[in-house]
Amino acid sequence: MSRAVAFVRSIEVAQAAPFLAQSVERLRSESVEPLLYYTDGACTPADFPGRSRKLDADVNAAGIWEALAEDAATLGASLSIPDENAVRDGFVKARIEANGGRLVACDAEVAQTFANKWETKPLLGEHGFTVPPAVFVDGDLLNGRGPHYVEYHSVVRDQVRRIGYPVLVKPLWDCLGNGVAFLADDEALQAFLAAPAPGNVLVEQCVTGTLCSVEVLSEGGRAFMQPIVWKGPAGGPPSFAFTQVRHTATAPDLPGLAELRAAVDSLCAEPGVEGAVEFEFVYDGAFHCIEVNPRVSGSTGISIAASGVNTYYELARMALGTWAPPAPDLAEPRVALQFPVRTPEAPAELPAGATVHRWNTFTVEGQRYRNALVSVRRSAWRDFERWSAGAGVEGGTVAAETAAAITAVDPAGELVP
Repeated sequence: MSRAVAFVRSIEVAQAAPFLAQSVERLRSESVEPLLYYTDGACTPADFPGRSRKLDADVNAAGIWEALAEDAATLGASLSIPDENAVRDGFVKARIEANGGRLVACDAEVAQTFANKWETKPLLGEHGFTVPPAVFVDGDLLNGRGPHYVEYHSVVRDQVRRIGYPVLVKPLWDCLGNGVAFLADDEALQAFLAAPAPGNVLVEQCVTGTLCSVEVLSEGGRAFMQPIVWKGPAGGPPSFAFTQVRHTATAPDLPGLAELRAAVDSLCAEPGVEGAVEFEFVYDGAFHCIEVNPRVSGSTGISIAASGVNTYYELARMALGTWAPPAPDLAEPRVALQFPVRTPEAPAELPAGATVHRWNTFTVEGQRYRNALVSVRRSAWRDFERWSAGAGVEGGTVAAETAAAITAVDPAGELVP
């Protein structure tokens, strides 16, 4: 008799393509029947080749618990984005596990800590992470909703000057880059204080370097780090994911990497840190941790493409009680890339060493973005570079600046001639 594992998903299911569907087939080969409970967009058989059920977009923890109970689904994993839904799924987890089941997700208390940027910082410091200095700014005092502190703006200015410009203003509880503002100097801070954000914010030192992230799979104090995803320059206004070239080429002897692994292992030994957790950094020779997301993320797909370790399948194994940190396939190392494209379908002339995992269009706030996710065998990198250069001509598959960014990637280790 087959067992069932339920995935709970809040964000378009298509953004998990093709890896969620691949995990379904793999689980079925092991007599495990995957189920999907989702709240956003549509779900086609190509997205999830199994039984799925759409829930209301505003469903709370009790509603998800009731839907799972109706279907006698007692094992599952959270695939929800953004942070507020990860917090919600922490409460679903508590209900399921109080009734003898299992839902792989961070505990609600842990998810709340990571969702709150100010509370995240001291926890990171306790486990050896480097964190940029920051100031907590009270939205009530800033907007005149609390006690009347006539010099509160002066307090904020003095604290920010001690940190040093430039700085980033970040909503305390938001994520995905929402509401982040770059302040270059005192004049920009004055303009912000004259028309402040409505809620509490963090004002954080803006570190100059390279933006990157790493997804970690964690259960019972054991952790597996996916490859680092490099996302482009940091130190100015925030950029948008679907307009960037992202890649996973990382030298094994990169300075700071050993310290990063030790800090990740230490934090993942904390009770309640479970499932997929994404750490965001700015790298300048050291990894400055700027955010932790208690959930899968926009980097999940590229991480899987690089390592061959399918996050969704691993989360199901955790739910089934059969998980151990996996061993990535190192026989033929791959570099994964995510980049904007101009054509709706993948061209036929991609080199043989390149695998197209996804070539699709996302719609964000009414704007359409064409994007590709490709992995390349390191031995085929030179062929892929030549394809990129040819594709970057006027009217080609990619823009010239995209082609230049791809050819600038330096794959880790020696290339096979």
